[in-house]
Amino acid sequence: MVDREHLLTRTRRAYELGRWHMAARVLAIIVPIAVVCIALTERPLVCIGLAVLLGAAAVVLRWRDRRGVRVTNVGLTAGLLPLAAGIAVSQLGSMSSPAVCMGICIASGLLAGAWAGYMLRGSRGALDWLTVGAVATVTALLGCIDLDRSSLVALMIALFASGVVASLLAKRPSVPDSTTP
Repeated sequence: MVDREHLLTRTRRAYELGRWHMAARVLAIIVPIAVVCIALTERPLVCIGLAVLLGAAAVVLRWRDRRGVRVTNVGLTAGLLPLAAGIAVSQLGSMSSPAVCMGICIASGLLAGAWAGYMLRGSRGALDWLTVGAVATVTALLGCIDLDRSSLVALMIALFASGVVASLLAKRPSVPDSTTP
C-alpha cells in the first residue's frame, strides 16, 4: 500500500524543483551577457556584483508566479538596448564627447522605457512597473558601468519617465458594448 503522505511530499518536492528549474533558465541569458560585460569593463568586481544581483532577482521573481515571469522577461528585454548602447559608447572611449554619450544614453533609455511601458499596458499596479524598471536598470547598468554618473542618471530617468508615459498612453482597447447599435 502506498503511503499518501509520502507520495504527497514527493509530489510537492518534484513540483517545486520543476518551478526552480523553469526559473533558473533565465540564467542562460544573464550569464553570457555578464561574461561579456565583465570582460569589457574596467570595474569587473562591480559588474560581477550587478550580475549576481540580477541573476538572483530574476530567478526568484520568475519562481514566485507567472506575473513574476512576465515582469522579469519585460525588464530583461527592455534593458538590452541601453546595455548594448552603453557597451558601444564605453568602447568608443575618447572618440565620443560627453554630450554624445549623454544623448545615446537618453535615447536608448527613452526607447527601452517606452517599449516596457507599452508591454505593461493593463498592468495591475505600480509594483509591476517598479519591478520591470529595476530589472531593466540593473540589466542596462551591466553595460553602462564605465560611463559617467550623469549619463547613468539620465539613462535611468529616461527609462522610468518614458515607461510611465507609455504605460499611461497605451491602454488596452476597450471591448465595444453589444447593446449599442
